[in-house]
Amino acid sequence: MKYNGMSSERIISVLIFLLIIFLGWTNVFSLPYFANKLQIPELIFLLIIPITLRYRKHWIGIAPQLNFLDFAILFYLVTNLISFQNNYETRTLLEVLGRTYLIGLYFLFKFCLTYFDFTLEKIKQAIPYLILLGILLAIFGWLLAVSTNQVNIAVWWYPDYPYLGDIFRARGFMQSPNLLFNLLACMFLLNLLWGFKKQHIWIWVLAGIAAILTFAKSWLILIASILLYFSFKVPPLKKWVLRICSVLLLVLFSLGTYILVKSGDDCNLSENIPTHRAAQAFYSNDNFCLVESSYAILHQVEISEWNNYFPFGVGPGNFIKHVDEWKEKGVYPKHIEPFEAHSTLFGTYIELGIPGILALAFFLIAILSLLLKMDKHFKVVFIPLFFFMFFEAIFNDANTFRHYWVILAIFSYLSTNPDKT
Repeated sequence: MKYNGMSSERIISVLIFLLIIFLGWTNVFSLPYFANKLQIPELIFLLIIPITLRYRKHWIGIAPQLNFLDFAILFYLVTNLISFQNNYETRTLLEVLGRTYLIGLYFLFKFCLTYFDFTLEKIKQAIPYLILLGILLAIFGWLLAVSTNQVNIAVWWYPDYPYLGDIFRARGFMQSPNLLFNLLACMFLLNLLWGFKKQHIWIWVLAGIAAILTFAKSWLILIASILLYFSFKVPPLKKWVLRICSVLLLVLFSLGTYILVKSGDDCNLSENIPTHRAAQAFYSNDNFCLVESSYAILHQVEISEWNNYFPFGVGPGNFIKHVDEWKEKGVYPKHIEPFEAHSTLFGTYIELGIPGILALAFFLIAILSLLLKMDKHFKVVFIPLFFFMFFEAIFNDANTFRHYWVILAIFSYLSTNPDKT
């Protein structure tokens, strides 16, 4: 079938390429009902699906080729539907539709890589454009904000940022600075599959500048992941030194995420002052004090309240809905604004209950089983990449990151098509 002289396969290939390069534009629109959930990648996805429907035999033919990871992802979708059925409301429906879309995005990429002339080489070609579209606005927006001392669409104003005070944080067209950093870090690690062309070095230098301007503490996880990557390329003694350093960086990151070091009047604040930390220090001496961060508080709430919603959780995306209720109970501090779960691990625990935790376990086992069977060339890239993605998921709602599902599709495809890089 042709559309204005272009074959449908060619159109699909072009649209997938565009979808990739716009993965960094996920906060362009704010629409009624959908808020920021419907963005450019979703619009492109909606254009692609009707065209792929003419290849029904291909879709049917992909069923026998499903691997362990595919089934784990489908099981995760089922757990969302189960929890939704027990917590039905409009907000939950929108969340389930969003997660269904992300799983659809995963299978669409696998489908196109398997049957169409959309190769991993084209993904490699798309990454520099994705990076540029993601960082140019971020850098320009940050410079503009600093020079005018005014917030704009490309930056966050973050008052009392730990250890840095009041700062602007670059985010570009993404929902948050952390999400921009995560995208750049994942693309950097994925690009290790192919190496870095000399003509693209300037793009990665700009990406590094944009990543710095996010002021994300996830730099520690990225450095730990890079050390892990190099540990596969050095003699045994150096290998274990690098891996021990990776673990120490993760410990430092975790402590720094959960515990803030303060001093003087910052140790104890009025509970009438909105902050992203506990109002009172849990330890203090004459020189400093230790205060729980909002991450520590959120994760404690998720763990402590789970048994009240046994066994199916509060429902997909419903954590924030219960914050006011928990504030009245004294479980959630009144001076901390309502947040989403901020953790794929603990968020799944509270939102999807027992089935969700089983789905996560199934998911991790599936990834490990495919990694063990992979060629070493792929292992040395995907182990550090998943190392980064996993630890980021502990402190972020990473199951909603579009680029995670694209990376999973590439990984799943390569696990059964190792000669296609």
